[in-house]
Amino acid sequence: MKKILLLSLTVFSLMLSSCSKETMITNELDGEIWKVTNISTVNGSNTNTNASPSITYTFDKEGGKGTKMDGSNTYNITWSVADETLTVVVEGWATYTYTIKKSGYSKQTWERTYSFIGTNVETLSLEKQ
Repeated sequence: MKKILLLSLTVFSLMLSSCSKETMITNELDGEIWKVTNISTVNGSNTNTNASPSITYTFDKEGGKGTKMDGSNTYNITWSVADETLTVVVEGWATYTYTIKKSGYSKQTWERTYSFIGTNVETLSLEKQ
């Protein structure tokens, strides 16, 4: 009986901490503007870095919607967070799935892997505006 109780408590604690992390990340994004300060893309042994990208994400206060500014272009987005993964859909034509590597209220790091002439790992560094 003690083992079942201990196992149940462990499972409950894991579920609670997972939910708390998801809620924390959502709260960090919700209603905020995040500027991409650096983009690093690795393809095999090649690394390309853009230290002055002109990309900004605005996450609406009510959650789930926002905008992406890329240079002089503005796109509507929808977004969600699950299991430390941020999914951003840009006007229904592009979906980006980022693993949140570093989460915080002033700086974050997102990473995604995609295929284009091989496997690419793209890392975005962001700062809250």
